[in-house]
Amino acid sequence: MAKKVTKVTKAQALEALRNVRMNGPEGDEEIAKAGFDILNAYYWDEVRACAKDYLERANKGEFKNDEELRESFEQYVDGAQMVIYTWWARVVLICSNNPDAYEEEMGEQPKDPSQAAYFAMMSDIAAHPDMEEAFQIARGEDE
Repeated sequence: MAKKVTKVTKAQALEALRNVRMNGPEGDEEIAKAGFDILNAYYWDEVRACAKDYLERANKGEFKNDEELRESFEQYVDGAQMVIYTWWARVVLICSNNPDAYEEEMGEQPKDPSQAAYFAMMSDIAAHPDMEEAFQIARGEDE
């Protein structure tokens, strides 16, 4: 029977995820779900923060055109902790709305989770309304 959980700290949730990964749920299902919820929230907070930052930068005129914005965006995601580190890349693929973006774009399986996470995160951020608006501004379509 699952333990009744009323409040879960981030540390408890992450420990539960480690335990589930190693041993299976074994009574910690609620804590494990809370852990997954925390990771999902963290990922989508990163997506929203990135899109918001690019919208603010586009509004300030930081990008001459949408290609300059795209290049900056690609460099940002390429260097993101959630793409570089294998564990985080796997989190991206669990949380993303676009876990198959690499395969859809490249027509083949990715060589490692980081490749797949890069395409997934790029797709998630690009689909955010703030990022779409940033690209419109960079193209001069804001009027």
